[in-house]
Parts: sequence; structure tokens; C-alpha cells
Amino acid sequence: MALNVLSEIDITSTGDDFYEAIEKCKANWALMDATGPFSTTTTLTTAQVNALRATPIEVVAAPGAGLILEYVSGILSYNYTTTAFTVGGDEDFIIQYDGGTDASVAIESAGFCDQTNDEIRIIPPIATAINIPTTEVNKKFEIFNTGAGETADGGTSTIIVKVIYRVHATGL
Repeated sequence: MALNVLSEIDITSTGDDFYEAIEKCKANWALMDATGPFSTTTTLTTAQVNALRATPIEVVAAPGAGLILEYVSGILSYNYTTTAFTVGGDEDFIIQYDGGTDASVAIESAGFCDQTNDEIRIIPPIATAINIPTTEVNKKFEIFNTGAGETADGGTSTIIVKVIYRVHATGL
């Protein structure tokens, strides 16, 4: 659905009239059929990486009522400093909806953030059609550790999470 909200802006307006028209544009942005792609970058501290199982970290904010996020792709960049992370065999990183539905494939932490050098991993979307429950409408994306335990150590190493996504109006 295309909206011509920009026609409501009078370029000779000043003050409150101009800002009111801008707010109308922002409010109607959410009504467009699909927007994006957009990208976000989130840098995870060592403490955040070591608590991802218990405390997933938001990487894309919830889009608003009646909207759903589509995960397009992502990149994990491990910035090694002086100490690698200690990881378990089942501790994988995944991008998921806040409700727990997976949006990306899993990236194994072993061979990634337990290394003594910088590493990069591309995080593709799940390769098959996803049955996304309607409860995921207006939910954020977060990075999560799927393992039974948490990573440890890591010194001052960080992990940078870049996510590319689109926003869709659901009509719900």
C-alpha cells in the first residue's frame, strides 16, 4: 500500500506545523507493505557473550504493532584480544525472535570464539520455509546461546553482530 504522506508537508511551514507533518510521515511509514532492507550492528562485551544463554541480547528492536521482522542475513565478527573464550560442544549462537522461533541457522562457538585470532562467520537465514507463529508479530530479534551452559573467559574480546532485515506489515 503506497501512501503519499509527503504531500502533507508544506515546505513553507515552520515550527509545529512542519514537525506535525514529519510525525505523520513517521507514523505512516509502518503502514507500507515492506520496508528495507535495514541493518544494525551490535557489539557484545565479554560479559554479554558469557551470559547469552541466560540473557539473550537484542540485535533488532521490535518493529511495532502489526509488523513482523524478516531476517535476511548476518555476520558475526570475533575480535580476539588476549584471551579466547572457553566454549562447550553444544554452545551455538543463533538469531531468534524474542518468542524463541529461530530466524537464522546456528553458528558453532567451537572453532569460532575459542580461537586466538580474529574470526568471521556469515549467518544465513534458515534455508527452509519457517512457520512463524503470529505471536512473533512485533517481536525483536536477539542473539542467543543454544547450549546447555554458558561460554567463559574471553578476556576483553568482543563479538560484533551485524544483521540485515526487512519489516513487513502483516495485516493482523
